[in-house]
Amino acid sequence: MDEAEQCGRIALMRTGKLIALGSPDELKASAFPGPMAELDFNGPAPEGFLESLKKNQGLLELSPQGMRWHAAFSDKASMDAALRGLPHSASVALIKPSLEDVFIRLVEGTER
Repeated sequence: MDEAEQCGRIALMRTGKLIALGSPDELKASAFPGPMAELDFNGPAPEGFLESLKKNQGLLELSPQGMRWHAAFSDKASMDAALRGLPHSASVALIKPSLEDVFIRLVEGTER
């Protein structure tokens, strides 16, 4: 996906149908209108935390990225509420979505 970041316009397809078309920045803004956080638990995620996170109505996407997780929210208030129960040993960083995140959300998201 790194090469796609350099493109002026990208088309995403699912089962032979066009589902998104635009510049990398347009696709990111469309797929992720709110903040995105990278969660690092310094090991496996604590039992029950991811399940409770999934219950947050403002959570748009939760995807594993190696030993870390990307969590996208509809707005900052939803993110703040969801992360209140984060264990002290975990770290959180606000990140910008990548085209890989967009691909997962738009192309693979309905197949999960």
